[in-house]
Amino acid sequence: MNDDTIECDEWIIDSRQKQVGVVTFFMALAYGLYAVLNMFLASKGVVQPSNLQYLLFSATLFLILSFLSYRHATYIFSLYGLMIVPALLAIISMVVLREVENIPFYLSEMDILIVWIFIASGLRFRQALISASIVLMITFYSMLIYHSQTLQLPLPHLLLLVVFFIFSLLGASFVEKLSVELCEKTFELQEVSMTDELTELPSRAKFDFIIKSELERSRRYKYRFGLMMIEIDDFKLICNKFGKEVRDDLLLVVSSMITEQVRSTDMEIRWSEYEFVVVCLELDVVQLRKIANSILQSMRDYDFGRLGHVSLSIGATINKVSDNDTSIVNRVKQALFKAKHNTGNSVETL
Repeated sequence: MNDDTIECDEWIIDSRQKQVGVVTFFMALAYGLYAVLNMFLASKGVVQPSNLQYLLFSATLFLILSFLSYRHATYIFSLYGLMIVPALLAIISMVVLREVENIPFYLSEMDILIVWIFIASGLRFRQALISASIVLMITFYSMLIYHSQTLQLPLPHLLLLVVFFIFSLLGASFVEKLSVELCEKTFELQEVSMTDELTELPSRAKFDFIIKSELERSRRYKYRFGLMMIEIDDFKLICNKFGKEVRDDLLLVVSSMITEQVRSTDMEIRWSEYEFVVVCLELDVVQLRKIANSILQSMRDYDFGRLGHVSLSIGATINKVSDNDTSIVNRVKQALFKAKHNTGNSVETL
């Protein structure tokens, strides 16, 4: 699984979480309003009280699912609930049907329920397929029971139900495939636009996305990460003396050496003309300083030929619970400023 697929999965989860919350809330509202209408009709003896109880129960279930979906910790339970609730409603409707004996209304509700599962519910295709298949089987079973009692089988309605199922399945499959392809293409284009041409590292535009994402993850999963800002000492003097070609070679060597010293899970970014940023995942300040010092030591040991030895200044910090993208960047800049004015070739943490 490539990075684009992982990012698309995360994007799809976030977007579907919002969809599930909104859709289940409006389903609860629809069932609630329909219950109020039936309450008025029940008072006049037009509908059975059991139908009213079914509508109120359905509204309550969807309201609970909506509440669960708005919290990251309980979102997964809302998905399982969303798979189960339509089947539960089909079973209850089958029971209510025995009193009401309104087959066209029952089958029409199942038609709408199947289309809703595939198209609007927010379930992934496989989840929707399982849920809708269970509803379809329950509906056919209820019709067989009804046929055994009345010797009447509403074949046109059942065929229409199957047609709704097939077309909804095909539509949901097409939309799922299209959304994944579109997402992957979008991320590929973003990756190209957010990649530094010289070093092929992520650019500063990509950093804005990464830091916001990691801050959100750290709050959600309660972990710490580190941020390093690395500057090449006396870079402008070197450029003025040796020119553009040497400048580019120096940047490539430095970026390569940083990559060698950081862990495979860490993310190196080109921040500016002669500054790099590294996002170091799941570590404490001691581990962060160890990585920073290993980068400094590798630079001290490297001979740049006619340039001699080139040094770096590194500022580092660990994220705080109260951090946003601006505060953590400002703090690492302060640490870098302190390192530069401490004769350079050093690490400072804040």
